[in-house]
Amino acid sequence: MFDDAIRHHRAGQLTAAERLYRQILAVDSHHADSLHFLGLIACQTGRLEAAIALIRQAITINPSKASYHSNFGIALKSQGNLNVASAYFRRALDLDPRLPEIRYNLGTTLQALGRLDEAITRFEETLALKPAYPEALTNLAAALQARGRLNEAVIRYRQALVLKPALWEAHNNLGNALQELGRSGEAAVSFRRAVDLNPDDPDTRNILGITLRRQGRLVEAADCFHRAIDLKPDLAEGYNNLGNVLQEQERLDQAVACFRAALALKPGDAEFQNNLGSAFQFQGKLDQALACYRRAYAIRPEFADAYSNALFMLQFSARYSSLDILSEARRFGAQLQQSGPATRHHNRPDPDRRLRIGYVSADLRAHPVGYFLAGVLPPHQTSNVEAICYSNSPVVDAMTRRLRDSVAGWRSIAGVADAEAARMIAQDGIDVLVDLSGHMAGNRLSLFALRPAPVQATWLGYSGTTGLSTIDYILADRFVVPPGDEAYFTEKVWRLPDCYLCYSPYLRDIPMGPFPALTSGGVTFGSFNIRPKLTPETIAAWAAILKRVEGSQLFLKTRSLNDAGCRAMLLAEFTRHGVTAERLIFEGHSPQAELLAAYNRVDIALDPFPFGGTTTTAEALWMGVPLVTLAWPRWVGRVGQSILATLDLTDWVADDIDGYVETACRLAMDLPNLARLRSDLRRRLECSPFCDGPRFARSLEAAYRGMWKEWCDTRSAETTDALMPHPPG
Repeated sequence: MFDDAIRHHRAGQLTAAERLYRQILAVDSHHADSLHFLGLIACQTGRLEAAIALIRQAITINPSKASYHSNFGIALKSQGNLNVASAYFRRALDLDPRLPEIRYNLGTTLQALGRLDEAITRFEETLALKPAYPEALTNLAAALQARGRLNEAVIRYRQALVLKPALWEAHNNLGNALQELGRSGEAAVSFRRAVDLNPDDPDTRNILGITLRRQGRLVEAADCFHRAIDLKPDLAEGYNNLGNVLQEQERLDQAVACFRAALALKPGDAEFQNNLGSAFQFQGKLDQALACYRRAYAIRPEFADAYSNALFMLQFSARYSSLDILSEARRFGAQLQQSGPATRHHNRPDPDRRLRIGYVSADLRAHPVGYFLAGVLPPHQTSNVEAICYSNSPVVDAMTRRLRDSVAGWRSIAGVADAEAARMIAQDGIDVLVDLSGHMAGNRLSLFALRPAPVQATWLGYSGTTGLSTIDYILADRFVVPPGDEAYFTEKVWRLPDCYLCYSPYLRDIPMGPFPALTSGGVTFGSFNIRPKLTPETIAAWAAILKRVEGSQLFLKTRSLNDAGCRAMLLAEFTRHGVTAERLIFEGHSPQAELLAAYNRVDIALDPFPFGGTTTTAEALWMGVPLVTLAWPRWVGRVGQSILATLDLTDWVADDIDGYVETACRLAMDLPNLARLRSDLRRRLECSPFCDGPRFARSLEAAYRGMWKEWCDTRSAETTDALMPHPPG
């Protein structure tokens, strides 16, 4: 009868097997094997309490059988009693150390307890006994991945999949490991295979969508998120991720709806609040965006990105002063610098030796930061300095390669933990570490909070204070930070002699067209700045200009204007000021060459305020378009003044809104003069310090040398103090 019971059991005929085991026990209640196998059936059918009771009886009758202890451990583990389960697996191993399955089960239990190093050891022992064990390989890989040993994990996942290609969990986890390594193309292949094997798993589809989005495959990513939501309508992460894709596609109203749906499911999620704020920001709804960012870091006080976004948002509004922004930045700095001992640096304090300069940015690519660095880095490699770049982005494009070829060293820190990146910087012997992001996306201010270099500065990427006491200097000029404004910075202001920027036109072969007004019959004003810069104050001033200059039009071109809702809101704002649709030209995103060529349809560029243009200003001038700017009392509102002063064109800079309107109208009334300005503006730009890379590099190196000497002087003073005898006490 027992043999028949076993045969039914192995065939999966559990009801028949259970009936036979019970018949045996009715005759012999101490038949340990029947109790044991009956317990296994109870475990298989989810009756854990019965399983535990039955297998415990079997162990009491025959405590020397390893399989009893092992299966008792499985039942306890299924019940969630992990510590006791691990003890029974160990007892089973004591009784029979040859069984790989017991070591595997002990490994998975230790893994569930978070004891990863012990789990790794057990999985390796399992594989030594049974090399062709795909489940053990998969779990070993997962443990290695959790310990950060990603390359080893990838090898083990691939070994498991050779043995068992249909193991969808291994495909899924392999995709995660490859994603962490920045190998998004390979990750997408793994996630796609996992989806094919388990098409009804919403989480796998969601992860595949994230990977496709990172590759820029937005349509496919959106399809994944839609399918994930169809499979699991309460998948909050799916709505959030779909919102991110829709925002990148400039479908802003739909993005807002998705983020709100995610928050309806998870009201306390700081990430969702932050993303909703971003969508509002691109719609130009600044107050709503700021409220979302503040809610995000109220939920999660250590959420540095939300603080950075809030700080950036304050810069757009005329209602906030430099003191308001400084106060917010100080709160951010205090939050970021809460922990960590002071770093000791072993750089040789020789004021005249060759310096190693490190640049940290996520924007070493086709991005404004890349454009402004392109002319500076090549002449920056001299006998006085050598530069090493630390890229916080997996993106590698033509500009990345151009920048990489012009420096002494290049390191990728995308996905690298702050402590590891700090160790890398210290090993490279960086003397002056320069942040090129500030509070912009992809910043590594948390890395600068660890002070991996003796001298730290910020420059270029963000026009304002970081709020970090560990950043010693901020590079500026006399226009963006005039004397008296030093109090608005936690850093020491170090002014460069000319403009703090150096422009290197990225696409030099875009020709300037003829003066548009000579053939169109009216002046076309234009601005290609992002939607959040088009503030109510700016729109009111532009409307006043249009009403004063008869027959004029305003050409606005920016990514957000791809969105119909955004266009409608902007038109409504102009309509309130008496400017109708026929006076306005709205266009969305274009590739860089088309964007620059579009300036050939503009006669006069208008700088927004209080947050003026930077790259847009340089590009307008390069394309021969005169620019009218307002010197607002804040760095972000003075960049245009700094650039125009470098070109000796300060008569295009206004001191107040009335003067701004008057300057634009005056220029529009003198078309012959505008035509002459247009024909000479590119040459004037090219011959100015604003486009002189070698000159700027020398100024930059002089600044770094000055900062370095101050540090050396401090070290010398510290040494002197240490050598002085202490007074008797």
